[in-house]
Amino acid sequence: MGEKYWGRKIYFIVLVIIILSESFLIACSLKMNLLHQNEIIISRPVGGYVYIMDKEILPSLSGKTIIVGKITIFADAEKEEEIEHVEFIIDDTLLHKCYLPPFFFTWNTLKYARGKHTIKVVARDIEENIFFDELDVSVISFQRRGGN
Repeated sequence: MGEKYWGRKIYFIVLVIIILSESFLIACSLKMNLLHQNEIIISRPVGGYVYIMDKEILPSLSGKTIIVGKITIFADAEKEEEIEHVEFIIDDTLLHKCYLPPFFFTWNTLKYARGKHTIKVVARDIEENIFFDELDVSVISFQRRGGN
């Protein structure tokens, strides 16, 4: 009986060690991947604020980002030195590429219809990885809906 007991106990201990070592390897692998990934965020305009002619006025009561006139869009990357370029896209149309930090673009919303628009920034790094961020905004303009 003692041999069966110790055999099972050793088998159990070996199994636990294998599971723990596999979990450790997976955790290390995930951590290494996270350390090598970059990130891009739209740092301006800030979600939930009102902007008039490129000036942040106040938080929006509705929680929406509201823009009147031009707005300078800023994108920040965690590892800027590894970014090849950043694309500034409005409603699926590429408007600007920026190759050096600081990454920014001034968008004249007066040429766009009032209503909802999507700002998207796409970063490509030197290893051809792609990162992006999006922000939906409401534009107040004198253009009719649907016309650019």
